[in-house]
Formats: sequence, C-alpha cells, structure tokens
Amino acid sequence: MQRFLEAAQAQGMWSTPARLRTYGEYLYSDIDLRGVRLLDIGGGSGVFSLYAAASGASRVLCLEPEAAGSLKGKREVFTQVAEACGATGVEMRPLTLQDYDPGDERFDVVLLHNSINHLDEDACIRLRQDKAAREVYSKLFAGLADLIVPGGHLLMTDATRYNLWPALRIKNPIAPWIEWHKHQPPEVWRAIGEEVGLRFCCLQWTTPSTFGQAGRVLLGNRLGAYLTLGAFRMHMRKPA
Repeated sequence: MQRFLEAAQAQGMWSTPARLRTYGEYLYSDIDLRGVRLLDIGGGSGVFSLYAAASGASRVLCLEPEAAGSLKGKREVFTQVAEACGATGVEMRPLTLQDYDPGDERFDVVLLHNSINHLDEDACIRLRQDKAAREVYSKLFAGLADLIVPGGHLLMTDATRYNLWPALRIKNPIAPWIEWHKHQPPEVWRAIGEEVGLRFCCLQWTTPSTFGQAGRVLLGNRLGAYLTLGAFRMHMRKPA
C-alpha cells in the first residue's frame, strides 16, 4: 500500500500519502477489498481503482471516457502508478457505462466516485420534474444492479444539490467549480436504487480532506455538508 500511496503522490494523483490513505479508508470503510472484482465507473485518474488493487482486489476495471484523449496523459499516469506499485489485474478503458459491454463478467463492487450525475447530465438536472429523465436513470440503475453479483456492493459519492453558498447566490469558497444544479440529494439515488431491487446500507457525510480528522468529526453530518461541500457517500447492496 505504501508504494502505491507514494507513487500516486509522485504522479500528482493526490496531495499527500496520508490524506489519500485517510480518504481511501473512508471510501471503502465497510468493504473488505481482498480478492474482490471491482468496477470503477467514471474513475477519473483511476486513483481509487489503484487503491483497491493495492488493498488486495483481484480484478479492477476503470471506465473513464476522458482517457480517450481529452485529458492528455491520464492513461499513461494510471499505467505508471500501477507499474510502480506492482499492481496486477487492473486496467483502464476509455468507455462510458452506456458503451461498456461486460459480457458474462460481473463484479463484487461497483464504484461511482463523483460520477453518478455524469452518466447523463441532462437527465440528472431534470430528474425530479421529468418522468422521461427519471426513466433514463431507472434504466441506468437497473444496468448497474445487473453488473453486481448477488450480495455485492454499489458505492456512490457525490455532492448533494443543496448547499448554503448557492442558496445565498455566492460561489462556494471551498469548491467554486461545482455546478450545483447538476446534482441530486442522496435520497433521490436511494429511491431509484431501491426501485431496481438494491438495498440501502448507509449514508455518510464528509468534509474536505484538508479539514483533517477533527473536521470530519465536527462537520461530518448533513449540516456540516450544507456549510461546506455537500459531500456524501452512500452504500447499497444487491440481495444475496
């Protein structure tokens, strides 16, 4: 694990090894990664795919359409970090969920780290007012459920739509780039997941890693999220 943490920092994937370890432990806090098959959808740099591999996952596939070229060098960095830490059984493919054909392959863990709204941004924006948009996400969640083995896990992280700063018509000073109208609260995702047969396990709120452990203790709740990033982690499972 330490080799991975140091390689990830060296390649600019995360600010410090300690912060990456802390966040990775939070992300996978109630899942034993040893021997699992993990699918990371919209995995960005692939840092959490590689974290899973370094934690003992036997098979890790990262889908990141931007790896096709819009972010130059992303695939090369992923490969370099994987080689530096000796990770095996990991790969990145430049595909969206909609373009991915799994064949007979199924996964113990499916991860959507800050990517659930990007599966179909237009539908996500209109989700609660437009029946057709909700149907789009119902089909996407049904597809996600089909990718998971019985007893397997669906992990989602994102920012909720509701935040103090946009309510005041002010850019959030911590994350001014967040387009809040393109997000939904976790209750929306839970309802759609349960409609396709997934079971809700837990919801956690978190704070920026720069706030440290004390910040998470004090602000790792719905009110704290409303004041900061609105960041949450939701865990659902497919019945065995």
